[in-house]
Amino acid sequence: MATNNPKIVFKILILGDAMVGKSCVLQRYADDRFSDAVAPTIGVDYRPVYREFRSQLTKLMIWDTAGTEKFKSITKSFYHGAHGALVVYDVTQKDTLYALPKWIAELKHICGGIPTVIGNVIEEISILIKNNIYN
Repeated sequence: MATNNPKIVFKILILGDAMVGKSCVLQRYADDRFSDAVAPTIGVDYRPVYREFRSQLTKLMIWDTAGTEKFKSITKSFYHGAHGALVVYDVTQKDTLYALPKWIAELKHICGGIPTVIGNVIEEISILIKNNIYN
């Protein structure tokens, strides 16, 4: 697919606490591959992804943000102009679930709109349920 002159362009953010798998979500979508050995994002990582949508070339400008407090001022500056956001949490770490309202409120304050929430690391949840850890 030619990647010149997309007719439609969207800026998409991926937000959430550190180590919830935001970069893995992006890698899976952009490259159709998975690796659990992905280095933590420092600041912000950008990936252009081109897709055909309703016979139109569409460019998704996907911004993968660091989830640590250390980079918060840097990552918040990239919120402006976003058309959508994915807020990711790790289903095996309750504290990342409890942090969702903070991420959503911050996003809505700067951008408005309602993000999509993704529960990640699903492959480990059956072990936690079996061992009664997630109750």
